[in-house]
Amino acid sequence: MDTTQRVRELERALPLHHKWRGLLYVAVCTGAPLPAEPESASACEFGAWLASRAPELVQEVVFKRICEWHTAFHTEVAKIVELLRSGGASAAAAALGDGKPLARASFALTQLLTYWKDVHITGGPRQPTARGIDGADIQAH
Repeated sequence: MDTTQRVRELERALPLHHKWRGLLYVAVCTGAPLPAEPESASACEFGAWLASRAPELVQEVVFKRICEWHTAFHTEVAKIVELLRSGGASAAAAALGDGKPLARASFALTQLLTYWKDVHITGGPRQPTARGIDGADIQAH
């Protein structure tokens, strides 16, 4: 895959995932039903793209971290959806708060994807501010 195509894929990933956070906020605030079922990390368009690139990128530490945080994001979305469906709107609202696992996963995924895009376009030295799920620092290479 050429760099331009890779960058386009990365740029599409963030809005797709931010959309879920927005849908959850609307459901919590208005009681509106979710318009779709959340997908698993491997079933969403970006997750399928990650899986298809795994053989060529598996040695990149940042790629591994993106995969970890992407899975964490989907796991947290599924938990919040379940809270909403079981009548736990207040617990779902709390789970959407700053510093909660979904917010951390969303922030880390955004930071890592931005960093990865920068590296693949410019070879830039900018360090991401996100850590891996295990808390380890992320090294570019």
